[in-house]
Amino acid sequence: MKKIAFTLAELSLIFFIMAVLAVLFFLLKRWLYKKQREYSSNSYWENRYDWYKQTMDWYANYSKANEDFKIEEIIQEQFNEKKSKLKILELGCGNSDFASDMYDRGYTNYTAIDYSKNVIKQMNEKFQNKKINFMCADYLQLDKTFEKKQFDIIIEKAGLDSIVTKETKDVPELLFSAYQQIHFALKDNGILLSISNKNPEYWKENAFKKIVKHKLFKVHQIKRM
Repeated sequence: MKKIAFTLAELSLIFFIMAVLAVLFFLLKRWLYKKQREYSSNSYWENRYDWYKQTMDWYANYSKANEDFKIEEIIQEQFNEKKSKLKILELGCGNSDFASDMYDRGYTNYTAIDYSKNVIKQMNEKFQNKKINFMCADYLQLDKTFEKKQFDIIIEKAGLDSIVTKETKDVPELLFSAYQQIHFALKDNGILLSISNKNPEYWKENAFKKIVKHKLFKVHQIKRM
């Protein structure tokens, strides 16, 4: 086997390139970490939706979510009413087509909120031919916008995850506050459909334990097959 020999200059160049790549990787990691933590900031989303117009369905669009988690089956098992009679609230809708897709499947009594004024304006313009109620509101303050026990179904997709990205000591309290607000707006026989990229064990330790203790919800976990 032929040995490969490097001159001192070549070795120096190789080490220099490796050092530069390591620094670039570190800076990229810090930038991504900073961006992730900004997901819980209103100003981040206002700025993002000011220039980012492409539709973004976090984690999964409605078809994929229904295929994986059997959303329609869960709804049909829980309610006897017609789809159009069910009052649905989506939290942190962004510019996702989720609301429109559910509307097309007969869930026409649909309200979708986001605290970004930019994205709500875009959504009202985009789906002006559909009677979806897009509103600018904060899901940590549902009691200031809606009546108590107003909705049969509340849907959140990546919204609670955005709170988790803060990685601060107050995250468990913020999550509990969010669940209190959801409990306020949800009917007694209503259901919360929450789609997250967090492991179920995380929610058990950081939210479920507390909401069960305070009797906010009965928690039913769905495993992805």
